[in-house]
Amino acid sequence: MKTIKINSPIVFLSFFSFLIFTVIACDSDNEGDTTKPVIRIITPEENAHLLIGDEEGVLFEAEFSDDTQLASYKIDIHYVSDNHTHTRHEEEEDDRLPEFNYQRSFTLSGTSERVSHRNIVIPEGVLPGAYHLVVYCTDSFGNESVAARDIELIENDQDHDPDH
Repeated sequence: MKTIKINSPIVFLSFFSFLIFTVIACDSDNEGDTTKPVIRIITPEENAHLLIGDEEGVLFEAEFSDDTQLASYKIDIHYVSDNHTHTRHEEEEDDRLPEFNYQRSFTLSGTSERVSHRNIVIPEGVLPGAYHLVVYCTDSFGNESVAARDIELIENDQDHDPDH
């Protein structure tokens, strides 16, 4: 029997190139998850009136889902401001109530999770008015979704019907 020796650099480079191409082609088919998670805010509803000083806190309910694995969500509430004034004087600006700001992150697990809590407490002495409630959700691959609601912070509950 005759043994064939392949000492040709061209044959070696061709085989090595084929091997590299095969590995790269397989990796491009499996780049990982690129699908963003889904957020469904249940409450508070759009244009909800939230009571300043309510010791029970705001009821927050939402559903999160993802095709692979949820990681976390964050709630951000901030005042709607365009940073300009029309009639306010400097001495009046010092008497203005502080804006309410809230940011908190929570851990999620699995591919679907419904959350319900009253972690958002709006203290007395904050500026009433228009605010944004923004919810961010991230999956285990770093994909992020955002959902938002316009809300209003009010000082008393005169517009609220306790039966609804």
